[in-house]
Amino acid sequence: MRKRRTAAILLPVLVVIVAGAIHWSLGTCRLLDRLLGLSGCRGSVVVANFLSLDGVTMSAPDADGVSSLFGTVVIEDGAAPAMIRLNPETGSETARYPLRLQGSLIRVTLAADGERAGLDCVTTRYCAETGESVSIVSLHDGAEIETADAWQQSPRPALGDPEPGPPFSFDAIFADAGKRIVSRDSDALRIYTTSGQVVAEITSSRWTRPKLSVSPSGRYIALVEDATKEDDHQKFQIWDVRDGTHRATLEMPTDYRSQGNLVWSADEAGLFSFRRVANDTYIDRFALPKF
Repeated sequence: MRKRRTAAILLPVLVVIVAGAIHWSLGTCRLLDRLLGLSGCRGSVVVANFLSLDGVTMSAPDADGVSSLFGTVVIEDGAAPAMIRLNPETGSETARYPLRLQGSLIRVTLAADGERAGLDCVTTRYCAETGESVSIVSLHDGAEIETADAWQQSPRPALGDPEPGPPFSFDAIFADAGKRIVSRDSDALRIYTTSGQVVAEITSSRWTRPKLSVSPSGRYIALVEDATKEDDHQKFQIWDVRDGTHRATLEMPTDYRSQGNLVWSADEAGLFSFRRVANDTYIDRFALPKF
């Protein structure tokens, strides 16, 4: 009789525990979510004691599968700007390099050559130790190569990369080997030919420039559509810049918030997304449908 009473008491407790464990493991990028393919997440790695940026935060994987992750390393007496060389699929780190900056790192502009990056600070007027506003560093070890004074200007010219220029928006970018231009106009994000002909119009106020990523081939762009009061789901949208075709949508669960830009895998079959949890950064890998 006593055993039956004990079992009757423990059974509801065990049910609650099991149900809670199942609910937890169904969270985005957790075990059951990956096994069942619910969100499209294929894996997640944790970068401990490191906070990624809100905008561009990581370079695309190189031929060895290694990327440069920019942000802030959390230390006992505060935080400091740093760059980590790591494999975003496995989380294996090669090294952590301190960045020689006067202030907190706020923006990274990746050079088209895949070798360098321009860094801006919160106090944008003075960022490099020598007093200039931009520090240009190597993606291999974070070493400063040169500095540039690009106060209130785009750092792209300092990196030797062309810009679309007028009449396109100040933050317009080239895609598809310079054959297409992606411009965030006042009322929409649009894809143009270099002659100014509209290829596609993305009429949403939820697109933001730091959350736009061009694929390695230059043919596709990945965009993060932010959640709203009416629709509490972030969406990852894929567009073909050659003909303006919308190729895919990945709808995130309501509890998921991608922070910063998406980064394409080398084979264009997946995307890396970033989340900050406490003092750590989670790099989540999502598979894309074939298109």
